[in-house]
Amino acid sequence: MICSKCHKNGAILRKPFSDETFCFDCYMSDLIKRIKRNLSKSGQLRYGDKVAYLIPSVFSATGMFGLKVLKSIEKKYSSNVITFTDDCYLVKELKTIEKNVIEKILFIEIPDEVKQVFNDIGLMKWWRRYRTVASYAVESVGFNSLIIPMCSDAIVKMEISSIASSNFEGAEENALVMKKPSGFSFINLYHGITCREVSFFSYLLYSNLYEKQLLAEYNIKRSIADEYAENILASAMKWRSGEILNSVDKSLRWLLEKEASNRCKFCGGLSLHGEVCEDCKIFNEKKLYKYLEEISVKEC
Repeated sequence: MICSKCHKNGAILRKPFSDETFCFDCYMSDLIKRIKRNLSKSGQLRYGDKVAYLIPSVFSATGMFGLKVLKSIEKKYSSNVITFTDDCYLVKELKTIEKNVIEKILFIEIPDEVKQVFNDIGLMKWWRRYRTVASYAVESVGFNSLIIPMCSDAIVKMEISSIASSNFEGAEENALVMKKPSGFSFINLYHGITCREVSFFSYLLYSNLYEKQLLAEYNIKRSIADEYAENILASAMKWRSGEILNSVDKSLRWLLEKEASNRCKFCGGLSLHGEVCEDCKIFNEKKLYKYLEEISVKEC
């Protein structure tokens, strides 16, 4: 197959849900263009500005790929990317792989009292609580927004799982920008980009990291609903149907209509029962909110 864009090089990958086939350089160029468009729409591309970026240990390879793209974009905007992670060992490994990309990475120090919230079953619970912890860490050093590396089908999988669990608060997770009532915002770097595309380049560039990422992902406790959602997405990919990636949010918004207005003060996700969503109630019930204020960062 010949690349659909340059018509010179051999194609290495077909773009999901289309008939386009790209070579490595053309596909990278296409991905960078889409990521840059996301950042531009979110208002995160400002000349000379500082940008906070998160690499969770469970997304080490895909997060690293996102950082590589961010660094290539920041040169044109004279901006400065400050990276945050929850694994210092990961940082040491990253520095050996990408000396030119890795400059300053801050380690998120999570109090032991808060770590217990990640033991519950469910991908959405894990992600919303992790997002909460990360936001407090980033705010502690003066940032009011955080760029996160979450590909579209990973988020849609959590939304489908929420529906299967009769928890409609999982709606609107697949958004470019999510805001907490305080004004703090989360920007999804990979909004509208499939996991297949991100995973392909992450594995190609960082194969060792990608294997560790898979092992880390399996340590997150999944519910039956999570497994059900994964099967639905696998079938969609098999039939090359992208409709499910676009329709889940629309369907949930239609079901909720006027109710979908409140945002959780912890994670910024949809909350149908006051200022705190079901997934973040644990911070109030166990009085863990006081420990969130103690979350800090240090340089690895």
